[in-house]
Amino acid sequence: MSKAFQCYRFLSKVSKLLPLSQKIFKSQPLTNQSSHRVIDHINEENLKLNPEKKAQFKLDLGNKLIQQGQVEEALKYYDLAIKLRPNWPEAYYYQGNAWVAKGNYQEGINAYKQANRLGLNSQELILNWEQSAAKLAGQYIDQGNQLFSEGKLEKALIELDKAIATKPDSPWPYFYQGNIYFSLRQYQKGMASYDQALSLKANVPGLNLNYANVLLRQGKLEKSIDYFHQELRNDPNCAEAHHMLGNTLDRLNRFQEALPYWEKAIALKPGNMTIYNDIALHLMFRGERKSMIRLLEQGYEEQQKNALKGNVGQQDIRFLSSTWSSVIGHTGLLDYYIKMTQLGLNSHRHTILLARPDQIVNPCFLDYWKPYIDIVTEPESIEKLTPLSDSLQDVLAGIRFSDRRTLPYFEAWAVVQREWEKQQRSPLLRLSDSHLERGWDCLASLGVPRDAWFVCLHVREPGFHQDKKGLYKTFRNANIDTYTLAMETVRERGGYVIRLGDPSMTPLAPMSGVIDYAHSDLKSDWMDIFLCGACRFYIGTTSGLSHVPPTFGVPCAMTNWTPMGIRSPYGADLLIPKLYWLESEQRYLSLAESIDPQIGYIQYAPFLAEKRIKPVDNSPEDINALVIEMLERMEETGNYTEADHGLQREFDKISAKYTAYSSRFSRDFLKKYSDILF
Repeated sequence: MSKAFQCYRFLSKVSKLLPLSQKIFKSQPLTNQSSHRVIDHINEENLKLNPEKKAQFKLDLGNKLIQQGQVEEALKYYDLAIKLRPNWPEAYYYQGNAWVAKGNYQEGINAYKQANRLGLNSQELILNWEQSAAKLAGQYIDQGNQLFSEGKLEKALIELDKAIATKPDSPWPYFYQGNIYFSLRQYQKGMASYDQALSLKANVPGLNLNYANVLLRQGKLEKSIDYFHQELRNDPNCAEAHHMLGNTLDRLNRFQEALPYWEKAIALKPGNMTIYNDIALHLMFRGERKSMIRLLEQGYEEQQKNALKGNVGQQDIRFLSSTWSSVIGHTGLLDYYIKMTQLGLNSHRHTILLARPDQIVNPCFLDYWKPYIDIVTEPESIEKLTPLSDSLQDVLAGIRFSDRRTLPYFEAWAVVQREWEKQQRSPLLRLSDSHLERGWDCLASLGVPRDAWFVCLHVREPGFHQDKKGLYKTFRNANIDTYTLAMETVRERGGYVIRLGDPSMTPLAPMSGVIDYAHSDLKSDWMDIFLCGACRFYIGTTSGLSHVPPTFGVPCAMTNWTPMGIRSPYGADLLIPKLYWLESEQRYLSLAESIDPQIGYIQYAPFLAEKRIKPVDNSPEDINALVIEMLERMEETGNYTEADHGLQREFDKISAKYTAYSSRFSRDFLKKYSDILF
């Protein structure tokens, strides 16, 4: 054997003992000329050796090519070595290293598995195998998160399942899997994923926080507090954990305990309007109007300081977050926000809504606003714009006017709509021809003739929001059975009734001319909007869906309205409120008492219960009287006496102490309860 060949054999043995990184980066590649001499010599020697030794030559040559960075060529020689010695674990091991060097982790793992099955169990093999599995799982996680951000949640789950199969001892795929189930409202599955991640005893930022949020959605408030505290033990400066812990304590009616956590969240992120928005809403739920306004003023002031520091304070642009697209009632509030801009009541002229795909509750309704604002849904664009939006964001809870007034959203809404109607401007939205055509086709399939008219009926129930119990148990729900008389009245006048809602609602008993669309197979996002925009009028309760019809100029007959201090701002609307029974004095509160923000802004039953106040639903007769009045208005057959106008003026005077609303209370309702007006 020649000295050159003996030297090469020695180098190859040394090479096998080195970690892969050293083999690749520390060896000096041969020149092309010397490389050809070695290869020629090896080929000449191979003719004289048996298959086992030939396999060793192929392996050695593959290792040498790896040292030179020639991965593709090395793989060919490893394949040749394996063909010569199919049960040689070292050959599969080095083949695995080559695949990993190429970035093909799955092939690398397959080769490592084969090496292990054939008896190789070295530390280097196990380490490379684990690292490759982690890399491959990371790729699946990245792909899953990208699909998640694009709203392709089911496909994202498939990628995360692959990550779990590849690296079952990693907490990360379980964490992201839990996040997706949370978005899908599949909370039990989300908890199972988070439980698996927690069982792996790894510190995953946000894991305890997200677990706590899942518990919140299931009404397990007390248990969620433990996980918020655990998140804060891991990261004492997690503003979101402080923020959400404060919210949770408030929901448990531990308001004083909540305050320091809210204050800490604000201190950690001054000017972050998302935090101010959430806390302001909590104050509103308690009837704390003045505190709500002060907090919003503080938030907008801090935000302005941040904008000036970032040299964006003079931008003629404002951003809205996906909060405005995630709930249909919030999307309806774009109506007043856009009108505010058109009336010159704010200080900018350009609005951008950053709407994540998984945070768009009704794509059709959102599309109708595109002529007025820019709507960005691409995840990459949202990510790029988010830092700028943090300093230029308007929030749902309240808005700042160009004269620097800051008002809660419902008061601002009333101010804007009153000015809009004063200038006799038209509604912003109009159903498209294609939606009109398709919508009437669908109604025809349900038995509604094209020349017929119909009203929409939506009576809020607890199923959709799962708000049957807890501190945030609402009193905005009502009983659909109390609307039967009103439905019969519409039918007697020749109209049809289309019941809106979701499948969780109580099914309607069969009634001629009444269609339970909430349980129909034809239900869709665009059909919801068509019905709201094409009906003669809308009969509803206090819910987000009631914000949709007025944007198309459709009047609403609002029943069981509550809270009293917040009214519909549209002049075409009629309403009757729930009365409040004061148990301690065995009397109804006057309408004036019910409007006061300390009572009139409260939106959750336990806060009223503390004051020993019980909301009383409207009677079927009161609901029917309201519907008859709306029918008369639509038919222009109604008659209001001077006494009727006088009662309305007196009530409006009381209301105007806080906010002047354009909607009217029902004529018959004011007559019937005139003795408790003041």
